[in-house]
Amino acid sequence: MADILKIVAGSLVRLPSAFRASAQALQLESAAAAAQQLARSRSFTEGLTNSNALSGLSAALNTAAIDDPTIGAAIGVGEVSLLADRERYARVTGKLHHVHATLERALDKCTSPIVRPLWEQYGAYLARTELIRADLEAVGAYPPAAPSLETACYIQVIEQAAAEDEALLLGHVHSRFVAELAGGASVGWLYRRALGLEAAPARLVGGAAGLDPRERLLLLDDIFGEINRAGQVCTMRQEARIVESARAGCRATSHLYHEEEHGPRKMLTAAVDGARGVARASFGPAEEKAPRLSLSERALGFLPGGSPPGAGAEAAPLEASTLAAPSPPRRAELPNLSAAEARALKLARRTPTPPRKHSVARRM
Repeated sequence: MADILKIVAGSLVRLPSAFRASAQALQLESAAAAAQQLARSRSFTEGLTNSNALSGLSAALNTAAIDDPTIGAAIGVGEVSLLADRERYARVTGKLHHVHATLERALDKCTSPIVRPLWEQYGAYLARTELIRADLEAVGAYPPAAPSLETACYIQVIEQAAAEDEALLLGHVHSRFVAELAGGASVGWLYRRALGLEAAPARLVGGAAGLDPRERLLLLDDIFGEINRAGQVCTMRQEARIVESARAGCRATSHLYHEEEHGPRKMLTAAVDGARGVARASFGPAEEKAPRLSLSERALGFLPGGSPPGAGAEAAPLEASTLAAPSPPRRAELPNLSAAEARALKLARRTPTPPRKHSVARRM
C-alpha cells in the first residue's frame, strides 16, 4: 500500500506540468489567434526581466508561495480538479466567496500604514467578492452553502491575523489576490471550455478584465512595487511574520480545495479529479444522452425523458381547434388500450426469467 501511495504522490507532483502540456497541445482557433498568443507570452516574459517581483518583500512572498512543492502541487491539482464538473466548481467557489468576503471586510477596516495605501490604490483591481458572486449566479449556486470546516479555519486565520497585527494581512493579500491576477486571465478559457460556461470566471481576472496582457503586467509590477515600499516600513520581525502569513494562506487554500477527500484514497481521488479536469479542458464537456424509454412508454408514444405525447408542443401557440381537443394521456390515467397495445404493455411489465445454466459433462 505504501508503494502505491508513493506512486500516486509522484503522479500528483507531475500533474500540473501534464496539465500545462495538455493545454499547450490544444489547437487555437486560427493562425491569427496563435500569433497573438505568442506575442502576449513574449511581452509577459520580457516584462518580468526587471520586475519588482524579483526584489524586496515581493520576492520573499513569491518564494514563500512556491517553496513547499507539496502545497504547490496540492493547489495546482485542486485548481485543475475544478474543471472536472460544475458541482465541484460551484462548491469550491462558494468556499472562496466566504474567504474573500472576510478578507476584504478586514482590509476595508484596516488602518495599518503598511497595508492601507496598497488597498486604497489597488483595491478596485484586487477585490473579488462581487465577482465571485457573479460566478456563482452564472451556475445557479448563489447563495453558497454555509462555511465548511476548512473554510471556517481559513476565516479564523484571517481574523486572527487582523487582530494580532493588521500588517499581516499583506501576506494574505499576496496569497489570495496577486497569484490570481498574475495567471488567472491566461487559464480562464479552459474553465469556459471544460464547464460549458458562457464566459470565463470573473474571479480569475478581477478588476483588470478590461486590460490587455501588457497593461495587466504593468499593473502587477506596480503592485509588487507598492509591496516592496511597504516592506521598507516594516520591521524585520513584521516582514518575517508577513511571509509566514502568506504561507499560512497557501496551506489553508490547499486544505480548502481537498476538504472532501479523506483517508488513503485522498491523493488518488485528487489525481482522478485532476485528470477529469484535463480531459474536459481538452475535449469539452460530454453531451448528455436522453434516457432510454421502456417498451410500454414506446407503445404509448411517450417522448424521450418520460414526457407524454404532445408535450413538446406546449410552448407553441394554440389554435381554436386545438383548445377544444382533450389533453394528452398521462401515465397515471391510461386510456383504453387496443389488444396489441395491452399485449405490449403486459410483456413490458413481465419480469424476465434468468436463463438456466446448463452443465456440460466433462469427458473423461
